[in-house]
Amino acid sequence: MTKSGLILPIMTLTLGCSGGSTHLGVGDGGSTGGKAVVINEVFASGSSPAAPDWVELENLTPAAIDLGGYQMRDNLVADLTKLPAGTSIAARAYLIVYCDDQADGGIPSGVHLPFKLSSSKGDEVHLLDPAGTELD
Repeated sequence: MTKSGLILPIMTLTLGCSGGSTHLGVGDGGSTGGKAVVINEVFASGSSPAAPDWVELENLTPAAIDLGGYQMRDNLVADLTKLPAGTSIAARAYLIVYCDDQADGGIPSGVHLPFKLSSSKGDEVHLLDPAGTELD
């Protein structure tokens, strides 16, 4: 599925983006064509607190990126949540962000967002920079 700046509803168990997909992201001005951090994959069918919904972010650059202060939300603007200070992605690596509200126990470590995703009703995932500019 290709992203072109449009809000994509989650309509299947897992949405992934192939290497040929177009992503919007924080510009790095380098070999990634201005793309730095993108939403790479979404899993909206978590079956339990031990296996929650998640979003995978990808760092397309050859340098680590500090994501402290970046924001994520689902289709509700009220769910806008800042990623914790100290959150980073190593060079050309991935970061799993759990969408589980962590109120029900579940995975104790990692980055958690205080909302869950819906695969049956359709949902959205947004990545914004610290200034609130939507990146992906």
